[in-house]
Amino acid sequence: MKKKDENQFRSKAGIIAVVFLTASNSIFFKLSTVPAMVFVSCRFLVCALVFLAAAMLSRCQRKEQAAPLSPKTAICLFATGFVFSLGAFAYFVALKETALSSVLILNSSNAIFVVCFSAVFLRERLNPWVVLSIGVTLVGCTIVFLDKAGGANSLKGNLFALLCAVCAAIYMTSMKHFAHVEVPIKLCIVYSGSFFFALTAAMIQGHSFTAYADGQPFAIYEYAWMLGAAILAVCIPQSVINWALRYVKATFAGNVALLEPIIGIVYGCLIWGDTLSMNQIFGGMLAVGGLFLYGLSDKKE
Repeated sequence: MKKKDENQFRSKAGIIAVVFLTASNSIFFKLSTVPAMVFVSCRFLVCALVFLAAAMLSRCQRKEQAAPLSPKTAICLFATGFVFSLGAFAYFVALKETALSSVLILNSSNAIFVVCFSAVFLRERLNPWVVLSIGVTLVGCTIVFLDKAGGANSLKGNLFALLCAVCAAIYMTSMKHFAHVEVPIKLCIVYSGSFFFALTAAMIQGHSFTAYADGQPFAIYEYAWMLGAAILAVCIPQSVINWALRYVKATFAGNVALLEPIIGIVYGCLIWGDTLSMNQIFGGMLAVGGLFLYGLSDKKE
């Protein structure tokens, strides 16, 4: 019993800690000055290689023969990578065009889109609490979306932030549908697909992976931002969460994830001196409150 309690404590502490890492994703994106598709291509490549190593290690450690992956499943996961790469591009653009706080709040609404997509495509039932949570979150996101605190291009940036949320929801719905596939293998295929599509887009646009359009080479710290966005904001959190979910409920991880936009906003205030408008504060509270209601609905089912 003592060992179980210790594992639960470590799992909860680990999930709380990695939220601070995932929230740092916006920092690396915002600090980078390289073209968007170059940044996300390098990030996806690092993630794909890390998850490939994890998948190979997982297969070596398994005593029984793992079920083979069907070509249809592999193709669907690879195609999911296209949507994921589009979402990463939208996130990058949104951070350049509007306020960081607006991007984080609007992007956090992806959980509500997941619910809607699951109801339509996976035929999952919606209870009254879920419907209420969707309504509250959408009202909050609408208030933030219409706010112009991000400047002249805030509407464009907010649109890209919403596109990012929709893409993230499609990605998570796909992960849910293919829950039977081992996590490292699933992530390796998705991130490989994301890298392929992002690399193709970067090459079509004529971007260099070592220099800007004027021929000036990338500073070494640009590659540090790419590595940070891959290792600190993706690989470590994914590994910790997948381990922690053996000992704690998914609803705990979901509720803790509500802290991510709040922590990201705090980062923005501390690093760039960002300030929040009343619309952002009120809309953000409604959006996060709606997501919290959604978390409560899991316990009521």
